[in-house]
Amino acid sequence: DTLKVWDVRKLSGAPLKSFGNLENLFDTTEAIFSPGDHLFLTGVSVRKNKDGTPVGPGTVKVYDKSTLEEVRELSIPHGSAVALQWHPKINQLFVGAQMGQVHVLYDPKQSE
Repeated sequence: DTLKVWDVRKLSGAPLKSFGNLENLFDTTEAIFSPGDHLFLTGVSVRKNKDGTPVGPGTVKVYDKSTLEEVRELSIPHGSAVALQWHPKINQLFVGAQMGQVHVLYDPKQSE
């Protein structure tokens, strides 16, 4: 699966960049912008074992909007990262995982 970045002023042309190999098993997987719009993020899925447990951790991929390069990959221990919400006031990222958990990611120096 892919994440494509477009210039909204030129939607009839090719995307600015396409990021591939992003496993996506859920139609509702989100891509969001950070507060201030300098980063964009998307969740990545992982397959399940026969017993229903995730094969490994899911991830959140973080990209720089100005360079269109990946800047970080955040591991989510309980399966696919599906829902994303970055709270602008407290500077914390909430990640909903496939197994029903919500992970709160933050930097103690920058979060309130």
